[in-house]
Order: sequence, then C-alpha cells, then structure tokens
Amino acid sequence: MAEPRRGGRQARGERRVEQLLDAVARLLCRTGATVPGTTAIAREAGVSPGTFYQFFADKESVLAALGERLVRELYAAHGPLFTAEHARLPPQRLTDAAFAPLLSFQPENPALLMLIRAELLGGVREMLTVRAPAMPAAQRDRVADMVCALLQAGRALVLAHQGPEADAYTAEVKAVIGRYLSSRTGSAPP
Repeated sequence: MAEPRRGGRQARGERRVEQLLDAVARLLCRTGATVPGTTAIAREAGVSPGTFYQFFADKESVLAALGERLVRELYAAHGPLFTAEHARLPPQRLTDAAFAPLLSFQPENPALLMLIRAELLGGVREMLTVRAPAMPAAQRDRVADMVCALLQAGRALVLAHQGPEADAYTAEVKAVIGRYLSSRTGSAPP
C-alpha cells in the first residue's frame, strides 16, 4: 500500500484547522465575549479533544489563530486600515478610512474586536506616532486603549440595531472617535 502524499495530509490538516476556527467563531457568536473551553470547541467542530490538541495547544492559541484569520479577512476586504496616509487625514475622514470598516466588518462575529485587539492597539499607536509624534508613549498607549474601548462599545451599539438605525449609530461612533482623536492630537496632523 502506498503512503499518502504529504500534500494530502497537509491539506487535510489545513481543513481541520479551518473547521476548528469556524467552530470557535460560531461559539463566540452565540456566547458573545465568553471564551469557550477546548472541549466545547472540539464538540462544536465534531472532533475529539485529542484532535483539537493536534493543532492547538490551548484555547488561547485557537483564539489567536482566529484573530489572525479575521485580520487577514478584514484587510482583504478593506485594505490596510492603519496607514501613515490615514493618520494624516482630518479626524472625521480618518474615522471613515480606519475605523468605519471595523464597525461594519463581520457583524455575525460580535467578539471581533476582542480577537484583534493587539493588532488594533498596535495600528492605532502607529497612527498616533505619525499624527502626534511629540505625544509621550504612555499617553499614546492610553489614547490607543481609549479608541479601542470606544470601538468595542460603539460596535456593540451598531450591532444591536439594523438598517438606518445601525447607520445612525455608526455615524455617532465615528463622530465620537473623531472628536476624541482631534482633542488629543489636534485637528490638523503634521
């Protein structure tokens, strides 16, 4: 009997990883920010807990992998959000370019911002470095944290509504973030 090709094993492994990522995404959609355990993830994926551990060390590693996948999908759909070009825009245009996609991306995944928080914090910090280069690092970290918190709270409001009302909440969240950034960095970037 011939050995299966490595490519076939690799493809099956990749499908299994996607199956597990899909399972944790579904569970997060049902539970919000409550992180499911590895047994629940395996059960949702229709695999044994042992199979889960063939691909992920723990629930934190599967969440990190899901976050990475979501970042790839976000950037594929909207392009890079945290660019020097965006950082130089007036505050309201900056919110349209860098933050509005986060408010509307994957509404079926309410835990999106929790999963990509590190990416989001890093991107906001980089934009603040361009926009307000004299801002002390500790203040830049606080402002980035505040922007992330505003996005998380705002996204929850947007997702709780539909149609024109969701659009109205999106506009409000963008206005709040734009005004906040303007107050911390000045209305005109360097």
